[in-house]
Amino acid sequence: MLLNHLSLLALAVALALSSTVHADIPLVGKWTIDEAASHIAGATDSATAVGPNTWKFQYGSFSWTIKADGTDQPNPFGIKLIANC
Repeated sequence: MLLNHLSLLALAVALALSSTVHADIPLVGKWTIDEAASHIAGATDSATAVGPNTWKFQYGSFSWTIKADGTDQPNPFGIKLIANC
C-alpha cells in the first residue's frame, strides 16, 4: 500500500515538473520595438552587412567598417579586431 502511494506521488511530481520544464521561455522569439512608446536616449549602435564578409558598425557618432579576411582591422577606439568567416 505504501509503495502504491509513493508511486502515485512520484508520478504526480514528475508530471508537475515536466510542465514547468516545457513552459515557453518569454525571451525567446521574434521581438519588435514600439518606437512611439520607446524613449531611447544616448548612443545607439548598429551593424550592417555592406558586402561579402564586410560589415559596417556604428556606435553613436563613431563609424567603422571591417572585412572578415583574418587581418587586423582598426576601429575608432584603438582596438584591433580580427575577423574570420
